[in-house]
Amino acid sequence: MKKLISFALSLLFFFVFALCNLNQVNAKTNYLSFNDDGIATLGRYPQTMVDEDAVIIKTEGNYNSKTGWYEYENKEYAILKVEIDTDYENSEYFNNGQPAKNYKNIEMAFLVEDIKWEILSYGDGYVDIIPTRVLDRQVFDNSGELDYLRSSIYKFNYYTFINAFSNDEMKYLKNFGKEDEYYVSLPSESETKDFKDDKYENPSDYAIASRLSWNRTYDHAPYWTKTISYEGDRIKVQWSKSTTSNCLVSDSKIGVRPVIRVDYKGANSGGSSSSSSSSSSSSEDVNVALIIGITFSILGASGLIAFFVLWAKKHPSGKPPLWIIITVFGSLLITIIGMSCFAGGISSGSSGGLKYGYYVQSDSLYSDSSQNMVQAGYTGWLIRSDGTCAYDGSFDDKNNASDFKEMLKGTYTISGSKIKLTVGGPYGGTYTYTIKNGKYLYYNGKEAFHWVRGE
Repeated sequence: MKKLISFALSLLFFFVFALCNLNQVNAKTNYLSFNDDGIATLGRYPQTMVDEDAVIIKTEGNYNSKTGWYEYENKEYAILKVEIDTDYENSEYFNNGQPAKNYKNIEMAFLVEDIKWEILSYGDGYVDIIPTRVLDRQVFDNSGELDYLRSSIYKFNYYTFINAFSNDEMKYLKNFGKEDEYYVSLPSESETKDFKDDKYENPSDYAIASRLSWNRTYDHAPYWTKTISYEGDRIKVQWSKSTTSNCLVSDSKIGVRPVIRVDYKGANSGGSSSSSSSSSSSSEDVNVALIIGITFSILGASGLIAFFVLWAKKHPSGKPPLWIIITVFGSLLITIIGMSCFAGGISSGSSGGLKYGYYVQSDSLYSDSSQNMVQAGYTGWLIRSDGTCAYDGSFDDKNNASDFKEMLKGTYTISGSKIKLTVGGPYGGTYTYTIKNGKYLYYNGKEAFHWVRGE
């Protein structure tokens, strides 16, 4: 019986230890839901021109410096002065049927709405998806750059369009990059060649008002691909559902249909997606480690207390046998492991005394009156317990970083009191700070960032 108890405790130890290690495994896969028509909704962007007075929205609405949008009466709007392509001045119409030229050079309000996506191409366990319409108009690059990852349109996707997604929605986006991480791309010519695009809609009013080259008699509005033309100084543009053209990278009248990558499995394509919620997940997080941690912390501690009470009553003095010692230490070990799981895992919680979570810029916003420059928003880091990190170069909530966006992503290492954070992206790099008191990051002897909340 004594050996059986010791053996059972050993098995229990390995069982609990294995379950605790689930904390180190990303068991959750977020699948975006597509409705019966093959449409998913994710993110928000200005699209439909509305009758609301742009001046009132600008003066009475709350401006979001990160997105450039205004919140007014529980809705979000972008304000844009209407520009139109002079080549189609007499044939360009908004989606409400009104001639675009009637609004030329007038500031109008555009409602921020859910983005509808359709599947562009299939990969191994993922799909690349594209908006059902042209959402904006951008130059590919003003300096003649042909490489998408070094182009100005890449920076637009990376720093501006990425704001279409909330923090919760960002978990659906997969990384396109290998050496550089990036989460928004453009379609390639090979993808558009096989793309039926049977869910295509007219370009958004916002894109039309941005001087998009579009005639309502066309079956399509032109949009950039990332494929370099054989002519060498041009990029392939999808001009219609079946036709591509070669356009100079400086062409200022071409539209944008950004592409994102999401996890996908065929069985997940059914069902419906809610218009009030941009995304949904087909799998739920089950925090097994937390449940096991609580359970075995209680069991282990209760067992120890009960054992010592009974032993003290029956053996007021004397040396306990070996099996008793094994039982006590086994129970103690289970308690410690359980408490570690409860706290987030043996290797979670902190490293080198560092608190994991969000760190916000400590000094005041930069300004230079001589250059008429004012820093837009605060900067900060998200440092996770799994060895990854993220950087945001502009957010407003300095107290809790509630509007933090993961603009640059990467990893970090800690050596003594030094933390080295390395992030990818167009302005990525390696940043080294000194950890002080577990929740401050110092640079050149000065406090640079301070902890505000957990991850």
